[in-house]
Amino acid sequence: MFDLQKGALVLLGLIALGILGVGLLIFSTPATGRSVETGQQPAESGNAQVVEITATASGYEPSVVRVKAGVPVELRVTADASAGCSRAFVMPDFGIKMTAKSGVVQKATFIPQKGEYVYRCAMNMYRGKLIAE
Repeated sequence: MFDLQKGALVLLGLIALGILGVGLLIFSTPATGRSVETGQQPAESGNAQVVEITATASGYEPSVVRVKAGVPVELRVTADASAGCSRAFVMPDFGIKMTAKSGVVQKATFIPQKGEYVYRCAMNMYRGKLIAE
């Protein structure tokens, strides 16, 4: 006889795998966007401020980045081997969507205006903030 409880668990598992697969497909595309800078004093590369962010198992390091408004930012994102969903790095205000990988630097550049900009994982569980002053 069919066990309804086991059938429901199998169905939920398949749905979760489907959602995960779609998320991986969406975030496996190349990075897009413009420059960004970190909460620490950003280094400069040419005329761009360089911001380095690492996706970890507990979120983003650094979680707050400060940059100069109106100056190009070069965002460099990597991931620890233990990073989970924080690998799916999103910065909606600049159209940035990338998948951080261990040992690989993903880059995007943009020019922030004065204000605060959120960066987050695709599930919005882990968040950070870029402050342009």
